Amino acid sequence: MTKTFGPMLAALLLAALAACATAETVRDAPVDAGVTEQFAAPYDRVSAATLAALRDLRINITGTEERPEGLNVQVTKSMNLFSWGEVGRVIVRRSSAPPTAVAVNWEKRSQLQITGTGQTEFSRELFEGIRVQLAK
Repeated sequence: MTKTFGPMLAALLLAALAACATAETVRDAPVDAGVTEQFAAPYDRVSAATLAALRDLRINITGTEERPEGLNVQVTKSMNLFSWGEVGRVIVRRSSAPPTAVAVNWEKRSQLQITGTGQTEFSRELFEGIRVQLAK
């Protein structure tokens, strides 16, 4: 019984590792991947509101870059007792006039984990945070 359990456990671990999302997974995803919401404010205000909202959510900002398409922010949520962590990308799309779109691509590090923050929950919290920041 022990001889068959070892290879089966190794196969399960390998499958779990293959299903892991990394910072590169979301960074290299298509620009239109994830969830998008429009905000009735200029690009500069929405960019600042997005960064402030991310800080309020206690998300690790691992990189920011101004690109021709807009502000690209790489984020992570650390591993904790209930989650293996999450990774994400937030793009504030550059526009010459409002509305300004914010696109969120967010994934759990392990597709097998049932706890942690999912795409829908994280997007909802971030978009609400942006609205709060824009109302100030």
